[in-house]
Amino acid sequence: APDIAGKGIANPIATILSAAMMLRFSFDLDKEAEAVENAVKKVLAGGYRTADIMAEGMKQTGTKEMGDLICSQIRTVDQIRGLLERRGLGFSFPAAFLYGIWLWCRRHGKTNNQNNSIQ
Repeated sequence: APDIAGKGIANPIATILSAAMMLRFSFDLDKEAEAVENAVKKVLAGGYRTADIMAEGMKQTGTKEMGDLICSQIRTVDQIRGLLERRGLGFSFPAAFLYGIWLWCRRHGKTNNQNNSIQ
């Protein structure tokens, strides 16, 4: 949506859930998809909303904050890596995608660098 680009008001949830669908339906990674979906559910259950889905009594967030909140609910990178290794995936595209999520969280100060967990 070019009209809201760069304003920090876009809702990132659909994009994040699309990634979960990719993990589930393209790569048969149900547990990994569930980890992403559960992160979204926890943030919404906590009452956080972007402007487009805002309701009375909820806490309004912007694009970055919503992404950060969801990111904070994703399991540690070691747990994700373990799930992928148990499926024999190593550094496949899905593994790289999940690792990319962790790196994004790390870049935005949402990880504990000592144990690679997301705060």
